[in-house]
Amino acid sequence: MTLGNDVWAALPELQMYSSSLMRDLIRIDELGEPVFNPATGATTRPVTLIYQGPGRVQNSMAPEPVDLAADSVIIQRFDCSIPLTVEGIKVGHRVTVINSADDRQDPNLIGVPLIIRSIGHGTWTTSRRFTATEQQQEAG
Repeated sequence: MTLGNDVWAALPELQMYSSSLMRDLIRIDELGEPVFNPATGATTRPVTLIYQGPGRVQNSMAPEPVDLAADSVIIQRFDCSIPLTVEGIKVGHRVTVINSADDRQDPNLIGVPLIIRSIGHGTWTTSRRFTATEQQQEAG
């Protein structure tokens, strides 16, 4: 036996362990192009559900300030995981934590819209991982 064969044999168990850490209920949506309704004067964006189920959302680093034109914004990055079996997520999709099964989780994260910025891929992957960001306007 080689180490590679041992890891390959253990991969299903490692994937189950990774899934057991996904304590949040998250929703991933694709946002369509804005549509203007001349009758109502309202602009809406169609929303297509891509995934709803268990996931994990963690702060990945301290927020970093970025200057955009005349405004200064804070960009908060999050490392997110969903089961490896989920397909179809793309950069630009919106992620929302709907609920958490664990009362030790951060209640302020529920309902905060995040945008997927990058998606990881790999051979020995135990979950589908991606990075998402939240932008907050800096006060003052």
